[in-house]
Amino acid sequence: MSVGSHSGRPAPFSTAHYFFRKPTNNGRNASPPRDPTVKDTGKLWKNLLYTLLGTTISILLTFGTTALIQQHRKAQERKLTALSVMGNIEKFASNLEDISQTMATRDTIAIYLLTLPVDSLDSPECEAIHNLLFS
Repeated sequence: MSVGSHSGRPAPFSTAHYFFRKPTNNGRNASPPRDPTVKDTGKLWKNLLYTLLGTTISILLTFGTTALIQQHRKAQERKLTALSVMGNIEKFASNLEDISQTMATRDTIAIYLLTLPVDSLDSPECEAIHNLLFS
């Protein structure tokens, strides 16, 4: 019989029969009997793979969460720094407003004093104003 016969089975000495046949030992699997003193290396590789995978995952989780936590802390520190700077700017602006108000008051008083006649600058009222301006 040839490979293309109608029975559905390849010829006994065809290449397909040679490469794709199941090894049999009187209906049982043809694997040799196991020696009890030899350890199964398949379990060893499986355990090694699982150990390596578990270690890798734990390292990634440890360093990944640490990086995320540090990134979050840096963002919080930047926010606090920005709030502090904004507070300082507001304080400086209010001080400038106070200084501006004081200077405007002194300017008004100085203009008033300049409108007075020179003889009246020695009066006690002008001395009080002078003391207010330069105290």
